[in-house]
Amino acid sequence: QDGIIAQAVNKVTKSGRVSYFSSAGNYFAQSYESEYRPSTVIGSYELHDFDPGPNVDIFQDVSLLSGESFNPLFQWDEPFASASTTGAGAENDLDIFIFSEPTFNFDFLVARSAESNVGGDALEAITFAAPRDDTYYVVLGKYLPKEGPNPSLVKYIDFSPFTLEKSSRQLAEYFGASTVFAQANSDGGLAVGAAAYFNTPEFGVNPPQPNYFTSLGGTPILFDTSGERLPEPIFRAQPGITAPDAVSTTVPNFNPFIGTSASAPSAAAAAALLLDAVPNATNRDIYRVLKRTAIDMFAEGFDRLTGAGLIQVDAAVRELLSDDLKPERNRRLSSSSKTKSTSRRGFLSWPGSDLLAPQGIPIPISTAIDQAMNNYSYSSMNGFSAVLSDQIGQSSFGPSSSSML
Repeated sequence: QDGIIAQAVNKVTKSGRVSYFSSAGNYFAQSYESEYRPSTVIGSYELHDFDPGPNVDIFQDVSLLSGESFNPLFQWDEPFASASTTGAGAENDLDIFIFSEPTFNFDFLVARSAESNVGGDALEAITFAAPRDDTYYVVLGKYLPKEGPNPSLVKYIDFSPFTLEKSSRQLAEYFGASTVFAQANSDGGLAVGAAAYFNTPEFGVNPPQPNYFTSLGGTPILFDTSGERLPEPIFRAQPGITAPDAVSTTVPNFNPFIGTSASAPSAAAAAALLLDAVPNATNRDIYRVLKRTAIDMFAEGFDRLTGAGLIQVDAAVRELLSDDLKPERNRRLSSSSKTKSTSRRGFLSWPGSDLLAPQGIPIPISTAIDQAMNNYSYSSMNGFSAVLSDQIGQSSFGPSSSSML
């Protein structure tokens, strides 16, 4: 469901005069997503089964080093009262727990989020820092006294800093789902992935390589803005493009400025040049030429990690000028902007089913990491969005809308 910021983006971009670019995020595929599988009942809770096979496993192992954080933002397929124009909220109540031992015994509880969700938002959040090197155990449970239907889908994104070393420890348990959400997953804007400027053809790297942390798209939209479930889930083609980061700035601690928070303003600057060339261009014109002239980074066409590919401003300007001279200008966004799921209700996957599957061509996680890996540390302000209105560029920082589904 589009949250309040995503709804605002969709509203202001309708006129065609506002182009909106959002950081895709810096979490690669640090997310868990599954159909809800009810299993064991312990006390007041019916617990989710993490094992998709014939066995039952109510614990999800998370290996953490001392001081390392694990910050899951947990949601399920119910509407958000804070985002629904009618005030429609969740009809059930789910909670998330972390234990130090594989037992649903509160003597070993180290963190939990157990808000009352009925009539409110289908959301729980934990911020946890490991006190020692150890394996910790995540439990998802439906609180039975509140009744309500079982969810069909459960999902969380771990908003702790993404590292390749950490991902290698978590791969088997919870790695691999989408992490583009909120305004980055809006219909009216473009989410922007990141590629370091020195990993582009200009510096001898062809095809260009995305940064290892750039967020993976494919988060479904399941509800309309009134809170009604859609007949079919919508998958938006986000991120739409990739733009350069690792840029120099005069801001302390952000030189170089690395992350999708740096690539989003790079894309907005490209849009400013396009508007300078063709002042009456609409945002759909700008989005279209940036996508159509982008350099493919994986398979041909759209993929969920890099979108249409790395933008080429010079080619986009030429394309837009050429379009401007045509008797009839094509103002329509590519038909790939929305894709309906063909999967059954309950377990949702991007059409093609593999992690990075543009046109059904599978690219495994290991290949994506190998291709995207850059050996440097980074600092980033997550959630940066750049708004371009007519020919005036404006950038703003603000909280993300919290609804993922």
